Parts: sequence; C-alpha cells; structure tokens
Amino acid sequence: MTPTAVPTPWRRIVHLALLATVTMVLVVLWDVNRTGAHPANLLQGGTTGPSYALLHQDFPEIEVPAGLGLDGQQYYAMARSPLHLDDAAASLDRPVYRWQRPLFPWLARVVHPAGGGGAGLVAALFVVGVAALLLGGVAAGALSTALGGRPWPAAIFPLLPGAYMSLRVTMADSLALALALAALALAARRRTLPAVLVGCLAVLTRETAVLVFIGWALARRTRRDTALALVPLAVGGAWAVWLRITLPATPGDGVNELGLPFVGVARALRDHWLDGSNKLGFAAALAAFGATAFALRTVGRRHPLIPVVVVNLAFVAVMNHSVVGIDFGATRSTMPLLMMSLLAIATAQGRVEAESPDEQGAAGITGPGVGSTVASIR
Repeated sequence: MTPTAVPTPWRRIVHLALLATVTMVLVVLWDVNRTGAHPANLLQGGTTGPSYALLHQDFPEIEVPAGLGLDGQQYYAMARSPLHLDDAAASLDRPVYRWQRPLFPWLARVVHPAGGGGAGLVAALFVVGVAALLLGGVAAGALSTALGGRPWPAAIFPLLPGAYMSLRVTMADSLALALALAALALAARRRTLPAVLVGCLAVLTRETAVLVFIGWALARRTRRDTALALVPLAVGGAWAVWLRITLPATPGDGVNELGLPFVGVARALRDHWLDGSNKLGFAAALAAFGATAFALRTVGRRHPLIPVVVVNLAFVAVMNHSVVGIDFGATRSTMPLLMMSLLAIATAQGRVEAESPDEQGAAGITGPGVGSTVASIR
C-alpha cells in the first residue's frame, strides 16, 4: 500500500523550533553575561588545558581559569586551522580523536572565512550552534509528523539539557543529533540519497551519530535504510583511517570514555549525584532513563524508533562515570537517548505499515516502513 501524502505543517514546526531556539539563546547569553561577558567564556579554556597557549595568544586580556577546561577550546583550535590539521594538533589533547569530528569547526570557518581567530571566530561557532538548535527542532518536528505524530517535538529539541550545554560551552553534539534527525526525516519520506548525504555529515560531526542509523536500519530492514547506516559508517571509518595515517600518534590518542555496562552509571550515582553535585547532569540522565523506560513499556516493538532507543541505551550503559556523571558529560551523552525516546512516545499512536510489495521484492525482505500519514516535503 502506498502511503497517503498529507501536507506537512511546516509553518507550525518552524514556529515551535524558532521560539524554543530563541529561548535557549537568551538563557545561554544570560549565563555568559552573568559569569563573564567575553567571547572566550563560551570556550571554557583552562590554564592547563591543551589550547591554553592559543587562547592566551588570541585573548591576552582575559585571565583563563585554572584547570583543564572543557572541549570548546579544542573546537576553537580546529576552526582556527581547519585545513592544516597538523597546526591545530598542537592545541589538541588527542588530535586523531578530535579530528574525527571536523564538520562543526569547518562550518564555523565558512561562517567566518577571514583568517585568524578571536571574537569573530567564537561568534561564528556560536552561530553554527544556534543554527544546529533550529535545525534540530525542525528535523524533530518533521520526523514526528512523518511517523504519524504531532509537530510539538520541534519545541523540545532546542530546550534539551544537552542542547543547552552544547551551545553554552561550544560543542558539536546538537549539530550531530540535528543532522541525524534530519536524515531520519528524509529516510521516512523515502528520500534515500539526501538522507544518506545528511547522514554522512552527521557522522563527520560526531561519529557516534551512526548508532541512530544502525537502530533505524535494524527496525526497517530495507536496502535503502541499510544504506543509511552503512554508507555513513564507511565514510566515518575512511576518515578515521586517513587521520591515523596522516597525523602523528600521541600517547592516549584513542577512546577512553567507555567501560563495563552500567558500571559508569553506578559510579556516577555514587560519586557525582548522591552528594548533590552535578544536578543538571543527574536531571538529564534521570529524564533520559525515565523516558526510555516509558517508551520501552508503552510503545510497540515494531515502532521504527524503538531499536534506535535500544542501541543508544546500550551505548549510554557502557559510558564511564566521568562521561555520564558530570553536568558537562551527562547532559550531552544522554541527549540522543532522551530525544529518541520522546519521539517514540510522541509518535506511538502513528500507525506504521509495511513497505509496499514492489519495494519488498526489491529489498528481498520485509519490515516496518513509514507511517500511513507520511508527509510530502516537495
């Protein structure tokens, strides 16, 4: 059976996403003004951080706080030398690992094409971050309506704790998830080629975005949706191999954020949450686990987002306590899990039908397809 095309409420989706994005921007700017009204405040560098020398060079008038700082300083260093990976490597703690996520700083340099750094480059990173919130809201609303739900998830994405943290300290997480949602929204409308291209961009923003596509492919089990998982995976893998060949290896240049299942969550509870610290991270994790439990209990197993939720839950389960426990890490690491669970709940009433018979023959398999209320984006 061919899905019935109905108009997508684009105006409503954009209005909701724009309102929520403006709200989050105001919250972030208020906090920046409260804690130190200077562009470098958005980078959160530290005196012992990998990018301290660069920040001191570009912002000599600012006294950088003591400590390592956060990862925004490293995205700034990458955006300052977007095509000279070796030059930026001197300001990165794990150059190969950091350069696996190049799209965010590349886009910032496109927004601010003039050479050098300073306030203009920080502003460009902020603009890309704001655009990511708006894109994520629109994509969430589009995916929800494609699966038979209402557009209100468009207002949720920009207001997530992870969205706040990504914008506040200049991180790529919002952009990666926004692109992943956009790819799924395109895939739900059977726009395979655009979906795959956007999926590749998502993986080049943050390689873990491929988990969303793997879960989607497991649910749908068609060739086109398998391509959405395999092509971005191949692109991200090829980029990672190229980095390891061309960039010099450094001690500890790898992934050290993972561990045994649920050990990190247990240690986060013991070391970071029970003492009353990292309240925002605890709230984000609690919301993610609560929404996940509700989705798994109430949403049908054949819903195409349930495998996405399960795959992301498995990934959160193996994160170590420093990732899933503190405000900086917990808000962002649980962001895909929370958003996908909320979308599954929001679209639970949307009926999901099988692919049309001719497409089943082309794929050689059967499986859940798009909702019966799939909207046209022409």
